[in-house]
Amino acid sequence: MKTSLKSDKYKKTLLETFVDQKLNAYKEPQREGTPKGEPIGFSKSKFHACLLTSLSAAKKKRVAEVTGVSYGLVRKWTSEAAFKKSGEDIINQFIKFIEIEIIKISESLRVSKVKKKSELLMPYFKTQSIEVASKLRDVYAYNISLYKKLIMRLFEMYDSFKKISTPDAIYISQFIMVVIGIVAEIVKDDKILDIARKGFEFHDKIRKEAAIELFIKFIGESTMTNKEKAKILYFFEKLIKEVK
Repeated sequence: MKTSLKSDKYKKTLLETFVDQKLNAYKEPQREGTPKGEPIGFSKSKFHACLLTSLSAAKKKRVAEVTGVSYGLVRKWTSEAAFKKSGEDIINQFIKFIEIEIIKISESLRVSKVKKKSELLMPYFKTQSIEVASKLRDVYAYNISLYKKLIMRLFEMYDSFKKISTPDAIYISQFIMVVIGIVAEIVKDDKILDIARKGFEFHDKIRKEAAIELFIKFIGESTMTNKEKAKILYFFEKLIKEVK
């Protein structure tokens, strides 16, 4: 019997997955064995409230409804130093969670993992972009502090891959810029979206240069047969005519 209005085909977002994993793994600390005067840690309801207030833009009244506690108690919790510190840790853990997921998705964009060397990578961008957009579709509901830190981390990832300058890194860094554009589009952040668009233009130029380098590499390999080289030259000459 179904206990949810969500369909069987419903796929959780990264935020929903992270919160569920954290809640399922959380073990409430027990008073027994804890020295007198020392804090015993958060109850599961308090930990749940910390997850919601640190990761989402949900109002305190909504957090109280979801966690089953009073509004006044949520207000009290959010004023505590330990609660705030735990919230900061949760934000950092979630950003790392997103980072790992993006890298995992981008693995299929590595040139070295494409089965056929002649196979284009661009179709993968559409498939992987749709997957990321689905998993981040609720980014508009993120806590503003989380959103800012996420954007900052995505740009750091982009810069680190861009500096490597290998074919794999070029595609992955471009994919990360696509992710930045997706996030900015969902949130309607025009400033970040404009930066992402400029990044696309830069990468289009770099990608073309990388394609030329790969062509030179392949045509110069001694392992290639004359027939294979002739085939490449045919398409290259066709490209030159189109450019002219």
